[in-house]
Amino acid sequence: MKKILVSASHFDTLCREAWNYLEENGYEIIFDSKKEFPGCTTEELRTRNDLGEIVGALIGLDDYHDEEKFRLLPGLRVIAKFGVGVDNIDLGLCTKYGIKAVNAPGQNSNAVAELTIGMIVDLLRQVTFLHKAMTEGRWPRLIGSEIKGKTVGLLGFGAIARLVAKMLTGFDCQVTAYDLYPDAEAARELGVTLTTWEEVVTASDIVSIHIPATAETYHMFNGETIVSMKDGACLINCARGALIDLDALADALLSGNPVCLHLCGGNILFCLRQETAI
Repeated sequence: MKKILVSASHFDTLCREAWNYLEENGYEIIFDSKKEFPGCTTEELRTRNDLGEIVGALIGLDDYHDEEKFRLLPGLRVIAKFGVGVDNIDLGLCTKYGIKAVNAPGQNSNAVAELTIGMIVDLLRQVTFLHKAMTEGRWPRLIGSEIKGKTVGLLGFGAIARLVAKMLTGFDCQVTAYDLYPDAEAARELGVTLTTWEEVVTASDIVSIHIPATAETYHMFNGETIVSMKDGACLINCARGALIDLDALADALLSGNPVCLHLCGGNILFCLRQETAI
């Protein structure tokens, strides 16, 4: 029987209809719900004796850049990303081995947009910091600040960023955006001001990143970029970690430079997706 290797988390509970559809069409699903991280490594593949039967891989965050993984799966014909970004798939190797790479645009757009709004509120009201303080037996009297009246700058103005802009319409704030291929009509409908990359970075109270990770955007937020941000700004990254130079970020936060002071009373707060909120 042809098999589909699934490493997208919660596929068994959230995607039962898709699971049933594949089985009804003659495919066996390989999925281990007990794994803390459901990704399948090259080392794990080496232990299987059914590699020739696997014709598809439905992946989440695991990596498909190791050529050995492609060689171990001679029957693989398609890699489907459970999400939008395909930066964890080597498209060159897919071409070499005759494998199609597909994604699911829009599948998680609303969830990421809501997460972005949640992170903005968390940072401005310092919810995570205050919660941590109270679990340690402290009760710092911090007021935080509001979204109202602030400028939120969106780097990228695709589906997720447009949803963020729509959600922000109820907060009485100004929204600006930069995109390589700006949608002027969508910007007008949402009341968003299209501007330059430099203007978004340097003039926004809140900068939110919504662009793909590519060779061109790798570490686009480096030490120089961080220092150029407006005093008092917040940086939200609900895109990919590779967009930010984490060493430069750590150096900035630890440098003592008043532009990069963090936490209560600090001038820049950072909240990184799949990283610790600082």
